[in-house]
Amino acid sequence: MSFARGSEAAVREQAPTEAGNGQKRHRHRRPRRDTRKELMQHLEEIFFEFRKLTLIFLLMFLFINKV
Repeated sequence: MSFARGSEAAVREQAPTEAGNGQKRHRHRRPRRDTRKELMQHLEEIFFEFRKLTLIFLLMFLFINKV
């Protein structure tokens, strides 16, 4: 009796972990794609901000040299 209860408890402990791992894998797969897209968007935003700031500093530098 005690052995049967112990094995049932072991099966109960194993089943949720397997299901949990499956859900974790599925949850981890999808955000990965989203984060890659978001990462590319952030990189584009940073790149355009960098270009804008570079132009501003270049214009400031030219203006200061003229004066």
